[in-house]
Amino acid sequence: MKVTLCFLCIMVFGIISGYIGPLLFKNYLIRGTAGKATDVAA
Repeated sequence: MKVTLCFLCIMVFGIISGYIGPLLFKNYLIRGTAGKATDVAA
């Protein structure tokens, strides 16, 4: 029971990180290129 729960948690975490990871990376890249002008304005 405990092993199954742990495995499920790892699976869910893997899916979430696999989905959010590229999303955050893309957002970081956009902010890196377009964020420089925003930093100057702010």
